Amino acid sequence: MTQTFVTVDKLSVRFDAAATPAVEDVSFSVDRGDRVALIGESGSGKTLTALSILRLLPGGAERAGDIRVDAKRVDQLDPAGLRDLRGKRIGIVFQDALASFNPVRTVGSILIESAVRHSGLTPEAARNRAIDLLDDLGVPSAEDRFDAYPHQLSGGLRQRCMIALALINDPDLLIADEPTTALDATIQAQILELLRERSRNKTLIFITHDLVAAARLCNRAILMRHGRIVETGALPDMLNAPRSEYGRELVAATPGATNTEALLDSSATAAEPAPLAVERISKRYAVGKSWLHALRSVSLSVVDGEILAIVGESGCGKSTLAKSMVGLVKPDRGSLLVDGVPVANTAADRARLRSKIQFVFQDPYSSLDPHWSAIRSVAEPLRVSGASRGPAGREAARVLERVGIPAAMHQRRPSAFSGGQRQRIAIARALAAQPEVLIADEPLSALDRTIQKRIVELLLELRRQSRFTLVMVSHDLELVGHVADRTAVMYLGEIVEIGPATQVIDDPKHRYTAALVAASREGVAPRGETPSPVGERVGCAFAGRCPAAIERCRRETPSLTNIADDRAHACWNPL
Repeated sequence: MTQTFVTVDKLSVRFDAAATPAVEDVSFSVDRGDRVALIGESGSGKTLTALSILRLLPGGAERAGDIRVDAKRVDQLDPAGLRDLRGKRIGIVFQDALASFNPVRTVGSILIESAVRHSGLTPEAARNRAIDLLDDLGVPSAEDRFDAYPHQLSGGLRQRCMIALALINDPDLLIADEPTTALDATIQAQILELLRERSRNKTLIFITHDLVAAARLCNRAILMRHGRIVETGALPDMLNAPRSEYGRELVAATPGATNTEALLDSSATAAEPAPLAVERISKRYAVGKSWLHALRSVSLSVVDGEILAIVGESGCGKSTLAKSMVGLVKPDRGSLLVDGVPVANTAADRARLRSKIQFVFQDPYSSLDPHWSAIRSVAEPLRVSGASRGPAGREAARVLERVGIPAAMHQRRPSAFSGGQRQRIAIARALAAQPEVLIADEPLSALDRTIQKRIVELLLELRRQSRFTLVMVSHDLELVGHVADRTAVMYLGEIVEIGPATQVIDDPKHRYTAALVAASREGVAPRGETPSPVGERVGCAFAGRCPAAIERCRRETPSLTNIADDRAHACWNPL
C-alpha cells in the first residue's frame, strides 16, 4: 500500500500583507518513492513551496497552511525534531551554492560535520565517505578539493559539493532546487543520471524549468505560475499534450521548438584596435599541496559590436578568463588591453575600465547587496557615474521593467526574489550603465527557458540599438548556436578552438569540441546508460581520477599532451 510522505495543504506565502501572495492556495501530496517535478518559470513560487517544507523561508515571509512529513506537522516540530528533519530525513540542494556554504570553512569540514552529526560516523569515516561521494559526482582531484574554500571553486564544482552535502546522510527525501543550472552539458548529464540512480528508492522533489530533464528523473509534474498550481499530471502527458495555456507555452519554449536564429544580427565588422583583448595571460591557484592552472597563456581579442561566446566545462577556466578581462582577477603573467592600450593598476585605468565595461556575475545573490532594494542596486552605477537621485531612479525602474521585474517589486531586497529574478536584477544593473562592452558570466544559468528567451531578445535588441560588444560565458551550446557570432572553446585553461559559432558547433575541428557538442545534443543519458567523462570520449584510454592513472597515461601514451595533474580524467589527445 502506497504511503503518503509529504502533504502540502492550502499553502500560502506572502511578504507583505497588502501584496499579492508569492504562493497562494497550493495543495499536493508526495508518496514514498514518488519522484515529483515542480516546474515553472522564475518567480512562480516553486522554490518557496519547497523551502516551506523545511521551514526555511526567508525573513519577512509569512506562511499559512498545513504541511506534514510522515503525518507530523512541520510547524509543530521542536528544535531537535527540526534538525533531524533537515539533516537526516530530508536533503536539499540549493540553487545558489556560493550563498549556501559558509565562506570561512572548507567544503570538506562542512561535509564531515554533517555526516558526524546526522549519521553518527567518526570523523575519519565521514571524510572517506565525503571524498568518495565527491569523486562519484565528478569532482576532479576530490581529495585536494576537499580542503578548498567555496570561493576557490568554480560555480559547477561548488554545486557538485552542494549535491554531495545533500546526499551524504542518505536522506529519505531529496529536494533538488535547480541542481544543474550552473553546470555544463556533460556534467549536467552525469549529475542528473546520478540523481536518478540515487533517488531510485527515495522520494524526490525536483525543482526545475527544464521539462526534458524533469521527464528523465520524475514520473509526475506540478506546473506552477504566479504562485498557483495551473496543471498536474504524468510528465509524458504534459510533454505531449499539455492542458493549460502556460503548459503549452512552456513546451513551445523548450530547445528546438523555437527558432531564435532570426534574431541574430551578425553584421558586426572588425574594428582596430580591438575594444578589449588579453595577451598571453596565465593564472594559477594553490589547491592543497598542488597548483591548479586556471589559465595557460591565453590570448583573445573581441571584435567591436560582436557577441563572443566562451564555452567549456565547469572548471575549465572560462570564468577566470572573463574576470581577467574586466580586471577582477590579476593574472600572473600577460596583459589586458582596452582599445589597444594596456591597462595598469592605477586609479585612472580602473576608472577607464568601469566606464567601458560592465560585468554580470554568475552568482547574483552574492553580487547584490542584501540590504539594498532592487531599484537601489540598479541605480547605484548611475549614481557613481554622476547621475542625480531622481534620473537614476527613473532609469533604474525602466531597465528593471524591461528585464521582467514589475514596479511592485522594485523596493524588495534580494532575499525576497527567486534565483532567476535575482539574476535579472544583476543583468539590469549592468545594462543601466549603457556599457560599450558587457561581460556576462553564465547570465542565464539560473533562468528558465521562457525567461531566457526574453532576456536573449532584450540583449539582442539592445545590441542592435547601441552596438555594444557582448562576451558571454556559457555551457549552453544550444543558446550559443542561436546567439553568438563567434565561439571560443576552452579546455584545461586553454582555448582549443575558436571560430564562427555555427561552424564550431556544426563542424568542430577539435576532439574536445566534438565531445562537448555531442554531449549537448544527447542531453541526459538514456536509462541504464551512464555518461562517460569527456576525457574518455576524446581518446584517452587511461582516463582516471588518481595519480596512478596520470602516470600510466604519460608512460604508455607519450603522444598525449596537456595531461593536467589535478584533472587526469579530462586529458585530451589533440588532432
